[in-house]
Amino acid sequence: MEDKKIISIKCENCGAPLETEADKLIGYCRFCGAKYDVSNLSKDDKDVELAKIKNQAYIETEKIKQQYALEKNKQEMERQEKQQIADESKEKSRLFKKSKLRILIIIFLVFFVLCAVVAFNDEKTPAAIIAIVQIVLAVFALLVGSGVIKLKIPGLHIIATILSVILIVPFMKANSYRPEDKPAAIQWEEMVLADVLPASPFNKGHIITNTSDSLYVRISEISEKQYNDYKNRCIEKGFDVDRDESGSNFTAYNEDGYKLDMYYFGYSKELTIDIEAPMELGEIEWPDSKAGKMIPAPKSNLGKFSYEYADHFFVYIGNTKIEDYNAYVKDCAAKGFDVDYQKGGDYYYADNDKGYRLSLNYLGNNVMSISISAAEKSEDEADTVEKPQLTAAETAAESSVTDGSSVYETDNTQTSAPETTVSQADIPIAAAGIRPEFKEAMDAYEAFYNEYAAFMKKYQNADAMEIISLLGQYYDFIDKMDEWSEKINKLEDDMNAEELAYYAEVTIRIENKLLEAAF
Repeated sequence: MEDKKIISIKCENCGAPLETEADKLIGYCRFCGAKYDVSNLSKDDKDVELAKIKNQAYIETEKIKQQYALEKNKQEMERQEKQQIADESKEKSRLFKKSKLRILIIIFLVFFVLCAVVAFNDEKTPAAIIAIVQIVLAVFALLVGSGVIKLKIPGLHIIATILSVILIVPFMKANSYRPEDKPAAIQWEEMVLADVLPASPFNKGHIITNTSDSLYVRISEISEKQYNDYKNRCIEKGFDVDRDESGSNFTAYNEDGYKLDMYYFGYSKELTIDIEAPMELGEIEWPDSKAGKMIPAPKSNLGKFSYEYADHFFVYIGNTKIEDYNAYVKDCAAKGFDVDYQKGGDYYYADNDKGYRLSLNYLGNNVMSISISAAEKSEDEADTVEKPQLTAAETAAESSVTDGSSVYETDNTQTSAPETTVSQADIPIAAAGIRPEFKEAMDAYEAFYNEYAAFMKKYQNADAMEIISLLGQYYDFIDKMDEWSEKINKLEDDMNAEELAYYAEVTIRIENKLLEAAF
């Protein structure tokens, strides 16, 4: 049964306190018996109750308003915080896109893609997997740095980049390993130039090149102490002329002109030994040509021409000490070759006011090289200049220089091929001989790939830190390869028979150099 509400009231007649049920309309005072209206006597209590209800409702409403205001303020602060984070992320992304780090990551990414392609082509699965992981890390670093992937961990793209670079070491090991690369027994007595070197205690590795002009050996499983001991023995053997020691690299000549180049790779415990025979030089006559008159004749007349034309030539000069070389540099500068010059301890490159280019290099062992080339002609000028035609005898003599033999012998005699009488009327202009500009281009082309092959020997056997330092040079070579490909493709369009033969000869020599560098 539901409880009834009891209220307290006062009797209007006697003022006695009374209690009655709230839902009653009429009541009687138990003290004086007076009749009273319950609704009138409880009115004040109802107002109080109503006021309490309203007050409680007001309090609850204010609480709700305050809670709403706090929630709204919190949401606004969160919005502002998110906006600030977005603005900071956008700014970081903008700065990253202009940073050197982004360029470096892109370079690494291209390098990793090339590594993956090489590994897949060579069917070296472990190396390919490592390269793919490197690609993923590099792409991840780019996306994080660019703000495409938003993570709250600061510097995560830098960490990913470092990890991808560290993986170069296991990649190189996985990619370079081949069953045939396992060190084999070396028979030193089979080396043509073995007598030039001191007796070697090393008997494991590979003989790459073994001729009377060149020896290239890769030694395996030796310690740094063994390398230093052998280096000292080479010095005692006479390799102390123009000696240069840089880190793990040792270069020197002996008194007979043989050049020794050794490089020790600490991470793989390998040593490369490279011996080059001295260049054959003979007595030469300084050119009385336009190019020859532009620069002074050197002090020595012992040398060898690689090529010689009226407005450009390349010659090696012997019996030239470093003091003589430095004096010759000053003489050439005094002759006007001081425009846009670049100078180092063993090189000097400069132009004159007529646009001729001079290159001087001190090669060591009292030998310097001199190269002078004519100013480049515009296309209009080139079309109006008649191209020189060489006789068959001149072509044969020129070919004898390019195949590595010297037309200047040590006994001061010059051998030339018998002259063949050929009617110029029967020969097309383009087939009259090797054009000077064609030969110069091919010689420069070969020189570039010789330099590239030497670089790749060092690059393929370098450790991780050395590889990183060499990456810039590597991509310079890649860019220059594209340039040379375009140049050679243009030359291929109008080669005559003799030029085609010379092109094939140069190409074979380049391929042999690259094969030597690869293995």
